[in-house]
Amino acid sequence: MQPRRGTILALALLAACAYAAFAHGAVRIPDESWLQVGVEVAALAAAVAWLSGRGAPRADRYGWLGATLLLAFAVWCAITVLWSVAPDQSWLEANRALTYALVVVLALAAGAQVERIATGWLVVASAVALYALAGKVAPGAFAADEPIARLRAPLQYWNALALVCAMGLPVAIRAATDRARGDRARLAALAAAYALALTMGLTYSRGGFVALAVALIVMTALGGARLRGLAAFAIAALGAVPGLAVAFSLNGLTNNDATLGQRIHDGRILGAVLLLALGALLAAGWYALRFERRFRRTRRIRHIERWSWRVLGALAAATVLGGGAYLVADHSNVWHAFTRVKEDRVYDPARLVSTNSGNRWVWWKEAAGAFSDKPAGGWGAGSFELVHLRYRTEPLGVRQPHNVELQWLSETGIVGFVLALGGIGALFVAAAQRVRAMSHGRERDLAVALLAAAAGWLVHGVVDWDWDIPGVTLPPLIFLGLLAARPNRAPRRVDPFPDPEDRGAVGRAAATALAAVLLCGALASTLLPAIADSRTDAAETASNADTAARDATVAARLNPVAVRSLIDAAAIEVRRGRLVEARKRLLEAVGRQPENPAVWYRLALLSQQLADTTGFRTAIARFAQLDPVNPVTGALERQALALDAPPNSSATATATPLPGGP
Repeated sequence: MQPRRGTILALALLAACAYAAFAHGAVRIPDESWLQVGVEVAALAAAVAWLSGRGAPRADRYGWLGATLLLAFAVWCAITVLWSVAPDQSWLEANRALTYALVVVLALAAGAQVERIATGWLVVASAVALYALAGKVAPGAFAADEPIARLRAPLQYWNALALVCAMGLPVAIRAATDRARGDRARLAALAAAYALALTMGLTYSRGGFVALAVALIVMTALGGARLRGLAAFAIAALGAVPGLAVAFSLNGLTNNDATLGQRIHDGRILGAVLLLALGALLAAGWYALRFERRFRRTRRIRHIERWSWRVLGALAAATVLGGGAYLVADHSNVWHAFTRVKEDRVYDPARLVSTNSGNRWVWWKEAAGAFSDKPAGGWGAGSFELVHLRYRTEPLGVRQPHNVELQWLSETGIVGFVLALGGIGALFVAAAQRVRAMSHGRERDLAVALLAAAAGWLVHGVVDWDWDIPGVTLPPLIFLGLLAARPNRAPRRVDPFPDPEDRGAVGRAAATALAAVLLCGALASTLLPAIADSRTDAAETASNADTAARDATVAARLNPVAVRSLIDAAAIEVRRGRLVEARKRLLEAVGRQPENPAVWYRLALLSQQLADTTGFRTAIARFAQLDPVNPVTGALERQALALDAPPNSSATATATPLPGGP
């Protein structure tokens, strides 16, 4: 029964990864809510099974420490609601962090499922890559309404798509170099590596290539078939070069303003090139397999391998030294390009060789400033979108600082940072120890590939907002939890009719009831903001004012810390001509989120309509304090100043001449 339960858990976890990837990364409600509900239901079913005596997750102390710290981080995110400047977002962040912790526990329970998880993940990543490529090759069928030439579907974010491909490539390479597999399976893995590498190139993601480089280094350093693995990757990458060359040279594939007809025409050309390149790649792979069967590691071959490593080492050293010399020789220009605020060439393939940070340096400074002001508990989980407004020097809007560690520091303080990073670090330690204890073979090579993928994800988080994208964070957490688990023991026999006096049975029943209550509470925590958001959407689209007002009122009650429903309710009251009621709604929103500049801005506009000069000045002053560089701040402050000192009250003012009488 235990292996069967492990297989079911593995399939459930892979299904969660697939859903998150194809649900636009499961970034927003309701996509993320459905994902969280699924994980919580799976955790509830597993908890009932474990606590009834049918086996339980097994891990060493570092594995359990990692899961416990991630769970504590979720609790801490929930606690930050008490002082958060964006309590509604803190609520959502707590739900997300809890889902991640539950996923780790479920992965610990999956046990010895390394090969199933690795193979399943390769299937999921390949499906994502093929779907993305289909939007280029056949835009009329898969991406007719896609306005962006840069690949981003199905996650709807190019860096997230590149990271999925980077995490899939190590598994593809290990499957392609596994001599115990059949030729068809190995050629299929090589074709998957080709699709993943090609998709990565069409995302124009520099961070994705950094993550891939880290994954390849870890895979090569810890795994077997090191030289063959690098050769397999080189073959797949070379096979992708013709397709990338065509995709970067045709206007229908690189211009956002290309017509659908032009995209279809150029997509057919690209499709033909990709098929030809794939055929050549498979032919090369087939000949390589034939050569491998006749290959014998003689003394001369071993000598060639040693020289190959020396050449690769020399190339790597030359690359590092050359890059360092370039940075030293032109450090002022490189640093200026990295730190200055400018419009990033987001849709230009040339950005792959650019040193511009995409304005990340500015956001990192804002996050560091926010942390320095509230180092202990931060400003509240998920609050950076509001907090950065008071620290920014340029009118650039952003939701996250594009650095996971700085996001934790600014939003949850040093406490949250230690809990989150400590939990992930403990899982890495447990996973590394498990890999080191494995005997050499297929399972160990696949385990190293999963560890390498997780390492690439961790490094990629330094330059992006991966923590808020379940589509790219679920897989590495599953990998780490899986590798941190100990092999399952045979399940002990459970008496179907336990003695009522058995204290152990009573304790298990109590623990089961407690777990059920906690997970049902988690389900409620997930569903309430999701339902409130749905009712708010309904209020915004309702044509009948009474129906819209009712939906907004229900939404405000379901989510007592959100302000969007109250802002909509105020707009509805304005539409009905009930300005005083609208003001009450906005004042309630101010009470919920007094440091949200959007609420003060709307209150200022309503005060103008009510001719409430005192309220207008107060609202404008608070708005200017919370969002000082907003383009509208200066104009509103001048209006408030004019109310304090109208022109006709000046000693030098001249009255407006009136027309003469009839």
